[in-house]
Amino acid sequence: MSASIRAGVSKSMAYRAKRAALLEVEGGIKEQYARLADYGKELQRADPGTPIDLVCDFSNSEKAPVFKRLYICLGALKNGFKAGCRSLIGLDGAHLKTCFGGQLLTAVGIDANNTSWVVAYAKVELETKDSWIWFLELLCKDLSCENNGRGWIFISDKQKGLKPALQEVVPSAQIRFCARHLWTNFTKKFPGKVMKDQMWRCAKATTLPYFQKEMEEMKTLDD
Repeated sequence: MSASIRAGVSKSMAYRAKRAALLEVEGGIKEQYARLADYGKELQRADPGTPIDLVCDFSNSEKAPVFKRLYICLGALKNGFKAGCRSLIGLDGAHLKTCFGGQLLTAVGIDANNTSWVVAYAKVELETKDSWIWFLELLCKDLSCENNGRGWIFISDKQKGLKPALQEVVPSAQIRFCARHLWTNFTKKFPGKVMKDQMWRCAKATTLPYFQKEMEEMKTLDD
């Protein structure tokens, strides 16, 4: 670049120029948050079957509303899940590394090809029981999850607020824990490869007799 414009451009100068250009084109983060309602309306214009729930704090009447939560379940994904996916949902949360922080909550299903199918996602202030209850109630409403979740399976990573939230919103659903997270904790106590492989054999057992057989094998290895 320096040769093409015949001027000395340092990395820091190029970085500042890029940041200024992005700010001019996309606006700052505050301005983007201020347009979340417009973003939701545009999603619903493009896909009228998309449910959106935007929660703001209006406690201070002298200032503009403060963003708290945003839930989105794209209509096409919702309808596709209800039409061809199993009644199985994986739930997880992740930290958002921005200046405003927050957490991203996700609900992911499995399609007929055994690949991930994103169902819904939400941005919340913290991953707590209250935020998970809010998310699950909206999710169950959109997916027509009735009878307290009877016939449904939810998989989680044993996050502290999620388990009681599931018990409150879908008490009749089956709750399972993510084998990947269990494996991470398992390997801390049993670092050997033999035990690691045996743990996955137990997790991949498709019937109760096979599972019991693999568990007995694991007990002999532990001895």
